[in-house]
Amino acid sequence: MGIIRNAVLQSFEKPERESSNKLRVSELGYHPFKVMDRILGGHSEPMTEEVRDKMSCGDAYEADLIPRIMANLGAQCYAAQVPLFDDRWSGYSDLVINFGLPNPIIVEIKGVDSTMFRFGNFPRSTNVCQLWLYGQLYKARYGVQPGLILYYRSWGKWAEFNVS
Repeated sequence: MGIIRNAVLQSFEKPERESSNKLRVSELGYHPFKVMDRILGGHSEPMTEEVRDKMSCGDAYEADLIPRIMANLGAQCYAAQVPLFDDRWSGYSDLVINFGLPNPIIVEIKGVDSTMFRFGNFPRSTNVCQLWLYGQLYKARYGVQPGLILYYRSWGKWAEFNVS
């Protein structure tokens, strides 16, 4: 393996997250058997290099986009990686615009490959479910129903969906 690839692989570190047997919001709609096996039996498959690579690209997209969005949006305040939990679910929303105000908007950012756009701009159902649940958890915690935006970014392509 090359020196650049080794350096990239070593950089794959995620921020510290809550460690529990709660369902992860991002798992909503994905492989129910694997999710339940993890929760009930504590079994978890190790993350592959390919998945770590994709997640790292998604993290890089978010890290690049959030300051750009906020610098040009003129929103009063925002928060990134907002923890949203209840007794069953555990998750972190990518961005909440107007966090703590009466008109919050949760933005979920997805870095995708360009093949997603082959058949038009349609959101993935699992991403819509994830964003919807973030909205429910936010309302339960803060008493305000947030707006919901799903944003996809790829090399030279993008799509934005108002889910609320």
